[in-house]
Amino acid sequence: MDAYKILKLSPTEAYTASDLRIAYKTALLNAHPDKQQNGRVSEISVDHVLTTERYNAVVDLDDFEEQADGSFVYPCRCGEYGGYIVTEDDLENGMDVIPCTGCSLVVKVAYEICYSD
Repeated sequence: MDAYKILKLSPTEAYTASDLRIAYKTALLNAHPDKQQNGRVSEISVDHVLTTERYNAVVDLDDFEEQADGSFVYPCRCGEYGGYIVTEDDLENGMDVIPCTGCSLVVKVAYEICYSD
């Protein structure tokens, strides 16, 4: 295993500690399992989280921003604005534990279903 190749560095150049840190963090992010599918959380980890009901926080639906298409969006602490996206259909079907689109964090949406007469 060649560390230069993994970090995508040339073995003939001199690097500062900052250069090495950046290359190391970049390699870690590129190899992270959650980033393997275009920045989306893998289906296996989502299924595991949803079936075990584990989540990082509970967020009230009122804190989400309603979009023109009827979906609700809540920013994630990872910085991904469209981090958490949920629809009324998702909630009506019991899918109230949702993953961030940019990382592996998961939240539970607190809401009430109001039926109109």
